[in-house]
Amino acid sequence: SIPVSVDRVAMGDMTRMRKRNLKYLIVLGASEERMPMISPDPGVFSDDERDRLIRMGVRLSDDTEAKISRELYGIYVSLTLPSDGLTLICSPSADGKYRPSFAVKRLEEVFSLREQTAGEEICTNAAAPCMELALSAGSGEKTALAARACLRAKPEYLRRMETAEFFRDAMEKNLSPELTEKLYSRKLNLTASRVDKFQSCRMAYFLQYGLALRPRKRAAFDAPEVGTFMHDILENTARETKVLGGFQSVSREQIGAIVDRNIARYAEEKLDSFRGKTQRFRYLFDRLADETRPIVSDMAEELSQSDFQPLDFELDFSSGGDVPPYETDGGNLSVIGRVDRVDGWVRDGRLYLRIVDYKTGKKSFSLSDVWYGLGMQMLIYLSALQERGRERYGKEIVPAGVLYVPARDEVLSEERDISDEKLSAEREKTIRRSGILLNDDAVLEAMENGDRSRFLPVRISGGGAHTGDALVTLEQFGCLARHIDTLLTRMSREIRRGEVGADPCYRNQRDNACMYCEYGSVCHFGDAAARGKIRYLRKLGNQETWEKMREEERS
Repeated sequence: SIPVSVDRVAMGDMTRMRKRNLKYLIVLGASEERMPMISPDPGVFSDDERDRLIRMGVRLSDDTEAKISRELYGIYVSLTLPSDGLTLICSPSADGKYRPSFAVKRLEEVFSLREQTAGEEICTNAAAPCMELALSAGSGEKTALAARACLRAKPEYLRRMETAEFFRDAMEKNLSPELTEKLYSRKLNLTASRVDKFQSCRMAYFLQYGLALRPRKRAAFDAPEVGTFMHDILENTARETKVLGGFQSVSREQIGAIVDRNIARYAEEKLDSFRGKTQRFRYLFDRLADETRPIVSDMAEELSQSDFQPLDFELDFSSGGDVPPYETDGGNLSVIGRVDRVDGWVRDGRLYLRIVDYKTGKKSFSLSDVWYGLGMQMLIYLSALQERGRERYGKEIVPAGVLYVPARDEVLSEERDISDEKLSAEREKTIRRSGILLNDDAVLEAMENGDRSRFLPVRISGGGAHTGDALVTLEQFGCLARHIDTLLTRMSREIRRGEVGADPCYRNQRDNACMYCEYGSVCHFGDAAARGKIRYLRKLGNQETWEKMREEERS
């Protein structure tokens, strides 16, 4: 038959390509994350939940195994279509590594083929890879120089090349004072998260808060934000309970009713009573609400056994807020933000304050991190309250501690025949707080009454004495405050000097600033490590950390 056109090329999705009599087939995107492609199920249950239901004997219209089988069958049918030639192309992932699909590896084994890597000269045939090559780490190589000269000769790419080269040079030297002031203003007003970002990597701070770059996000209805929801329910439940006389005066049934009322209010006010939301969204919200109730119950049980009681919720540290911000460097840097909860207890006319921060993730307090300038949020606000809290509370302030409170319902992985006692002990580990506390038995007894500690990160001996690495003296609280002031003053001056070089902090391969950084495709630090430096954060013991802080003060 006469062909429709000469040298015709048909393009389409692999699942829909079923044309016979093909001579050649080129498969693009033959990487492990795309082939096979298992798209997320928009239904109520996740793939894992569907598999568990099927194993329990529940009949479902579809399952993960069936989807995989259909996808594998589609791959088989497509790859057997051509008669003369088959080419599979795998491009590198965002981290620059090649991860070919299983189909590539299987074909190599069956037909004894070898993988062929495209040379750099091929990259110059298209604008985007040519740009990548021109700005690559090995920019002194002949091919990279040729790519750069090629793009400079084209007006439509000249400006982009100049901008990219300026940005690359900025990684190697400081910004000018004039540009720094335009980006950040003369007086720095930072939040605790911005402090953490700068201490993690100067380049990431510059990209996010200097250039205000934002990663592209897919437009979709997401499940309710866990952190926002948890904070809202915990705060309002504690606030209402305080009005009724505190957790020692309110029954568990009353607290449960308060929680349910706040959950219903959140759904109505924040989610418009689920209008326009999918069934899966509603299901996830209900599941999140169920997980919230035991978390509130733990908080209620802790505070019912404590003389420390909530004084403030969402306390605002800012120029127009509840408490003035923390200031340093002669007033050139202010740290603003909010505290989830402030607890207090009065003894001998002095108010002992404890800062509480709810954590839906697995973050825990680390004195070693504070030495490196990370995780200082609660200590900064405690110092601010110690200096200026008297105006709000009318009493001399004494720091009693800072605590991270887990706000998550953690699933335990245990043997089926585990005893109730052991299960209870394992559960108690998940609700134990982390942080530092004033080493004063009377204060610690006021925080948690009784002869054993379930919630505080301390141990109680037979004689009633408290022990543990989380205990610090008033002198050590002062040492911490001075160390934080030194770090923030140094940070203020480094920002003003225009320091934007990539210097990501690095603990290990699974815990480093680059691991989940949204700006890796812009920074290219991994491709040009010679232009920056990795800051290795060695884990320090508490004793070693205190020694370093005292040495810092002496110097």
